[in-house]
Amino acid sequence: MEKNITKKEWRTMLLEELRTRAMQIGHVTKEYEPMIEEINKEAQVAIFAWKHKDNEELGIFVELKVDDGSLINFSKYTNSEESSLKYSEVQLSEMALEFVKGQHPDALKSFTLEEWKKTGEKKYRLSYVQTELNLPLPFSGFNIDIAVNGEITSYRYYGNAENVQMPDSIVDKETVMKEYLTELDIELLISELSSDIYVEGDNLPHLVYEPSLPFRFYPANGDKKTLEYDEEDKIEERLEKITKPKETDVSLNELIGFNENNFQKVREQDMGDVTGVVWRLKNDNEYDENGLTIEDYFKRRNDHTLKIIRNNETGNIHGIMSFLERKGEKSLTYQECKVIALQFLFCLHPTAEQFFRLVVNKSSQEANNDLYHYEFRLFYNKIPIRFGTVRISVKRTTGIIDHYMGPNILIEALSKVTANPAVSSSEAREIFCGEFDIELQWRQEYLDNKESYFTLAYAPCYPRLSGDLSFIDAQTGKKIIKKL
Repeated sequence: MEKNITKKEWRTMLLEELRTRAMQIGHVTKEYEPMIEEINKEAQVAIFAWKHKDNEELGIFVELKVDDGSLINFSKYTNSEESSLKYSEVQLSEMALEFVKGQHPDALKSFTLEEWKKTGEKKYRLSYVQTELNLPLPFSGFNIDIAVNGEITSYRYYGNAENVQMPDSIVDKETVMKEYLTELDIELLISELSSDIYVEGDNLPHLVYEPSLPFRFYPANGDKKTLEYDEEDKIEERLEKITKPKETDVSLNELIGFNENNFQKVREQDMGDVTGVVWRLKNDNEYDENGLTIEDYFKRRNDHTLKIIRNNETGNIHGIMSFLERKGEKSLTYQECKVIALQFLFCLHPTAEQFFRLVVNKSSQEANNDLYHYEFRLFYNKIPIRFGTVRISVKRTTGIIDHYMGPNILIEALSKVTANPAVSSSEAREIFCGEFDIELQWRQEYLDNKESYFTLAYAPCYPRLSGDLSFIDAQTGKKIIKKL
């Protein structure tokens, strides 16, 4: 007589079966140890992750469908780029397609080739999509990355797009173009041009004009109701000058509640411009070191930790994120916490009053989870700085700063910027209009119940350029292109 299998036993058997399949897909060797193993009942997917025993930055991630074990998502972070093996583009394309056929045999019949492109010095990407009206549907089909040594480094299978809504009619392109350009705004600002983001970027701040379009997408059927914004969403705000608070003996570490003697360093990571260090309170054992659920994973990484990010060039604090359950019996007001936020800001930037303005609105003066949130915006010679926002959160029951995010630009570098434009806004507008165009694209939208559907819309494009036109240099008129 066959023994009845309990739900727990069946779940264990299913997890073991799926784990075996995931390990085969990821070619998981003994050099790796399990980090996450979990079946998500609601999504009906199984998630597995492994990390290298000697290098946490090397890892493997596999996501499978529970019902048939088919592969949904795969990524592998390895040292494949260091390999001496190198295949031709034709060979790599064939190897990528063989992998896809092994996972989804009918994928090549169901979808259309979108592109084969080089995505790095030693990596290529192949993508296939579903099309309607000869236009690709986003988040359909699949994409796969392969290194020059033939190793598959990522694979994402989206499958068929559902709920594609065909428009009853399509509004005339010229009409839409006119609406875009009639409400086009050109704003003068300062932005750092990252070499990772912009073509010929030099990682220095520049005086630029930023074209601001009235809407990013315009429904192809001309239904402007989708473009309307609720009046309640508009937040009235003002910018307030700041002044330096009275000098105190309070240190930066005291303001953020950090005493190195009470913490142990968990991990450190150099991220190029900044380095992040995660500190955990000593003798903290309130998490399962061997647990393999996603919840266990995030508890190990976050619970009772203080994350501090420092700029590699200046050594200044760039960001703080507290996951400490700090309690206190204080009941500080908005104004009292504001003084603490200003003390911290002036510790980092002694001449902060020359550059920052405090954003004041109704919501900012209300505590949220015992935190008062303060937003400061950065200006140079009254010119706004893109991504120059500073956010500081102070806990009213402790008077300690629990969150800080600094500006993505070095204030010291602003002195090199010439604040008077040589190009007028009308000239910048003319340059932009000479490159601007629109095209029809499918977009994925979501209803309130999270059900998705696809709708056709007009979207900005720049057919003569290698990417999006982000800025016009206010000194030279040069077009600043965002990389694709």
